[in-house]
Amino acid sequence: MAYSDVLTATSMYGNLLGNQYANAANNINMADLTTSVNPYSSGAYTSSARNIYGGTGRNNVSKMELLREQRENQSTLDRGLMSIGRGMQFQKFGTGLNPSLKKLGTNIAQASLAPGATLPEGFATQASGFNIGPAAMIYGMTRDNNPYSYSTTERLGGLATGASLMGNLSKLIPAGKFSAATGSSVFGMNPYMLGAGLLLGGLFNRRQKKKARRLRNKEKDRIQTIQSDVYADREQKVKEAREEMLAQQSKQMYDTQADRYTNQYGGNITAEDGMKMSKDIVAEFTGNELVVNDQNALEVDLARGDNKSAANRIRKAMKGGKITPGKETHKGNPIPVAKDGTIYAKGGPLAFKVKEGAGVYDHATDQFKDGMDDDTIVKIVRKNMRKWRKNNMA
Repeated sequence: MAYSDVLTATSMYGNLLGNQYANAANNINMADLTTSVNPYSSGAYTSSARNIYGGTGRNNVSKMELLREQRENQSTLDRGLMSIGRGMQFQKFGTGLNPSLKKLGTNIAQASLAPGATLPEGFATQASGFNIGPAAMIYGMTRDNNPYSYSTTERLGGLATGASLMGNLSKLIPAGKFSAATGSSVFGMNPYMLGAGLLLGGLFNRRQKKKARRLRNKEKDRIQTIQSDVYADREQKVKEAREEMLAQQSKQMYDTQADRYTNQYGGNITAEDGMKMSKDIVAEFTGNELVVNDQNALEVDLARGDNKSAANRIRKAMKGGKITPGKETHKGNPIPVAKDGTIYAKGGPLAFKVKEGAGVYDHATDQFKDGMDDDTIVKIVRKNMRKWRKNNMA
């Protein structure tokens, strides 16, 4: 396959050029991509695979995963010490609020009495026990600093915090069934206020679970947006790399072969007397080569599993006579090819040109026979494509 060095080079990475294929490299180990590059191969003209697939410069790491891994890497002792530290911080904050809240509660209790009435005896002693520090400590100790989840420990802590808060609030109620002075108690608390505290804790838990779910969805949307951008950017980079590779290889091959088609008088050699060829000769065909100008579309068919459409493209090229004439030999049957795709045979320019991105199948009539079914044709096509890749010609 001689001419595919230039024309089918644009098929390189063809299976990666759609969003449906761009995800194919997500599981590539980037460390394995650091290999030496042959300066004469197509790899010398393409962007680094690490840069193309890595989404360089993008914050595409999930914050949820980072927090989860951070917690998994902590020992039980570390987590325990951190919980105690948080609890002490919250306790200090809650204790600092006690005087103001106690004063406010006392004023409200006094205002709730009939005019001229006084707070019952023992209220001052009862109110002196008001302290939300323990409730704040429970809340702080049961938090895990992960806003994307709401654990069982946090839920239990929410219930206990609600119960503790309402139990302390009962100490600021001068009398009645909601007061701490009520005779019956559960765990030393007014049963009504205990029930209200558990209800309050349940409502708080529900709110926190919704908040965590909302943050998770927001983070997932952020990551999906970044990944979509990476896929689009990756596709563009691959396309640009193909174009650059084609330009570089075309120039390199032209510089190497141009002199072969220029005579000593400054003119151009001829395929036969009376025919003058273009100076822009970039490659050389042999005979019996099938030119499939819609190779890129054929490869898309293969990627989609549409064997019938892929095989029909081969049949169309065969029936359309897109086969170079003569025997398969450079020495006895050289067929120059110009930069614009014109193919020069002994009888003059052929009726068809070879286009950018074309697939060129050598020994065409030996490979493809009339009556072949779709699967057999596709099998031969794939065999040729593997050969092109192996020879760095795809």
